Amino acid sequence: MKTVKYLSLVFCLTLWGFQGYAQQKDWVGSWQYDAPQADVQYQKGIITFAMEGQELKAFLEIDENKVPAQSLEVSENSATFSIVIQGQPIKITLRKEDEKLTGEATYPGTAIPITAEKSV
Repeated sequence: MKTVKYLSLVFCLTLWGFQGYAQQKDWVGSWQYDAPQADVQYQKGIITFAMEGQELKAFLEIDENKVPAQSLEVSENSATFSIVIQGQPIKITLRKEDEKLTGEATYPGTAIPITAEKSV
């Protein structure tokens, strides 16, 4: 009986881990973003999600600079992370629908809408 319980637990944990991995994998790729209300140099760029081993990483490419994401949290349809630009922490919240992202970048006193489409 203990063996059955143990195997059931292992199966559930494996399934849970696989679902999390599958959810993360849906985000993998480059997304061309547009934030028309941001300062000119930050209005367009690329958000890239990539698997490094079993871990999902993200970074923004702005004018050939790669800014790593910090505190990345991903679910099936949403992602949040922070970046630091010019010493200013910025929280980015994204929602995914098919091959499009919508969300906002927030920092004290300001919220800037962001849209993105997956690059082919």
